Amino acid sequence: MIKKRIPFDLPASITPRSYQWKFLEEAQRLVKQQPENWHLFTSPTGTGKSLMELMYLSLDSESLLITPRLEIIAGMLDKLGRYVDECTDEQLTDLGMLYGIYTPIRFRNILADGRLPWYPSCLIIDEAHHSSADSYKDISMYLNGVPTIGLTATGYRGTAKSTQDFYKQWNDTVNVVLDLETAI
Repeated sequence: MIKKRIPFDLPASITPRSYQWKFLEEAQRLVKQQPENWHLFTSPTGTGKSLMELMYLSLDSESLLITPRLEIIAGMLDKLGRYVDECTDEQLTDLGMLYGIYTPIRFRNILADGRLPWYPSCLIIDEAHHSSADSYKDISMYLNGVPTIGLTATGYRGTAKSTQDFYKQWNDTVNVVLDLETAI
């Protein structure tokens, strides 16, 4: 069985920007007021989406984060002061799980095997433009009704039809944390 993740605080050396605090407030509000909906947030590359996700995780110790690659998990753990340069993939995966950070395939398999004995209060999807993949659909099926937040710099898919389907999955609402012009 998978244990609940450890609660954690952000390191004192991290000072979130005002737009990151606004994201956190809006995400918490939407999850509370519309828990049945999926809530998509966009912000350009380099604006600290990983930090925003970690902020949410640090304030909601029963939330979990799904991100598509171990390299991203390593970067998040690095932000938390956990240096993982010498970790094997298995050690990195285990450390990520300790903080509630999973890759989609691993998390789907945990759910399929019945190894998660509790429901998270919120699911956060990093790189949310990948959320139409089968592994995410499976996760959604297993966690039916768990509030979901997604962050991405890419608020679209490759074709007009797939973009339309993507928006439908996220209730046709895109919450802009920071637009490109402001970020520049």
